[in-house]
Amino acid sequence: MLVIFAAGSLIVGALGAFAETRFKRFIAYSSINQIGFLLLGLTTANISGYQSSILFLLIYIITNIALFSIFLNLRSNLTNKPLVFLTDVTRIDPRH
Repeated sequence: MLVIFAAGSLIVGALGAFAETRFKRFIAYSSINQIGFLLLGLTTANISGYQSSILFLLIYIITNIALFSIFLNLRSNLTNKPLVFLTDVTRIDPRH
């Protein structure tokens, strides 16, 4: 049953992230996807799989906190408003 949940999490997270344009929702779908990888480590039912899942979770928590702190502090050069959409990052300042 854990394998089914892991596969479902991987599929929902990946397909949801492809269609998303907002930063926070994109990260949320990425989190759903990453939980699928965590569950795959738990399906091994041995100590090595459990240790790998715990290490993965710790690394994921640290990187997710860093990523959110970066995204929450990003602002547009043109309007000085927070960036909301993924496409906001690709907009180029016409003055340069």
